[in-house]
Amino acid sequence: MATPEIARAVPARWLPAARVVREAAAATTLAGIVAGVFLFASAAASGPYSFVYHGKLGPSGLPGWVNGPLDGLSPGLTATRLIVLSSALFGLYLVAVALADAMRFGWVVAAILALHAILLVGPPTWLTDAFNYLGFARLGALHGLDPYGHTPSAVPTDAAFPYVSWPHLTSPYGPLFTAGSYVLVPLGVSGGLWALKAAVVAASLGSLAVVWKIAEALERPVVPALVLVGLNPLFLLYGVGGFHNDPFMLLLVLAGILWAVRGVGSRAGAAIVAAAAVKVTGGLALPFMWAGSRDRRGVVLGAAVAGVGVIALSAILFGADLGAALTPFSDQGNATSLRSFPGMISSVFLGRGVVSPTVQVLAQVAFAVVVLGLVVHTWRGGDWIVNAGWATLALLLALPWVMPWYVAWLLPFAALGGNRRLRVAALTLTAFLVVVRMPYPPV
Repeated sequence: MATPEIARAVPARWLPAARVVREAAAATTLAGIVAGVFLFASAAASGPYSFVYHGKLGPSGLPGWVNGPLDGLSPGLTATRLIVLSSALFGLYLVAVALADAMRFGWVVAAILALHAILLVGPPTWLTDAFNYLGFARLGALHGLDPYGHTPSAVPTDAAFPYVSWPHLTSPYGPLFTAGSYVLVPLGVSGGLWALKAAVVAASLGSLAVVWKIAEALERPVVPALVLVGLNPLFLLYGVGGFHNDPFMLLLVLAGILWAVRGVGSRAGAAIVAAAAVKVTGGLALPFMWAGSRDRRGVVLGAAVAGVGVIALSAILFGADLGAALTPFSDQGNATSLRSFPGMISSVFLGRGVVSPTVQVLAQVAFAVVVLGLVVHTWRGGDWIVNAGWATLALLLALPWVMPWYVAWLLPFAALGGNRRLRVAALTLTAFLVVVRMPYPPV
């Protein structure tokens, strides 16, 4: 169906042709995104490049079970190819967002399924946190060492150790995720990797299915919401393609939003606490959900019950390091990068070669003030989904260490909040991360 702007600008007799042209352009854009992701995944699997972390085996040492069946289908991922593919996919994403009203639901679902299937059989990209997950899980389940009190370097003979990228850090992940990762250990390193990949892909698809259901519940267009979240190149290539645990957190956050929209406060609160027990940033939505809920008591009760459950689980599995399990960012929290927003301010405006401590403190204070103001606004009747989105944006701008796939934390709120400025902000943040974080290898 043609948009009102097109209807005013095009004579009535031309409207069917204009609609066909937009639909053809939309279909071509979807096909281009699928083709671009396939080229990226096959190139990542086929040749040595520092963008695909190779652990301690050297740039040509990855075995076939890591590269997957796409190995050999491309000359490899050179810097030039990465620049071209990254730029092209971002451009196609912007076109897809602009043409979302011309896309059929079936087309978008088919494209999303194809993209996830391609990424499933490709190798982990960027930091290969997948091997860190396996390394921490094997510490606890196989070697009897608490991953919150020991690092992978404690067992350098472990089969996963050659692939880990954080050999000297304790686990920075929430206790619910760490406990869940233990089920991968009996499968071995290769089996555990593929099981994790399948689980991440399933969680991502599940998250998008919940985005669909929330959009319907809010009586908002489904296809534009799916396009904004499900076709974002940073989320696809590095969140899903890197097999990070963010989709697990997102699935729980989105489940909480859906239950909140349906008026089930207790389940909504519990889901957000569970999300925080996967990755602590998932808990940011809780005060906004509470302030904007018609069932505040239920939100508090559900959150409290889930919190007790998380503490009990942590005490059973990680009792010796319970504090670290409940605050798992002690080591990683000190990480900084000039490619974060505070880092860019330090570098461009202050001429510093490191992230300025003063800038970090100011960013944290600004974030706290913004969150407080947004919670008050929500209490007074503001849209809690929109305000949670703005708070998430403030968090991403305040962090001294931010990775490209972190944009996925913001995308669902931008897609579901019905606020055009928040959508534009999400696209702008994507552009910022494309420019400062890609196609460069991590620093």
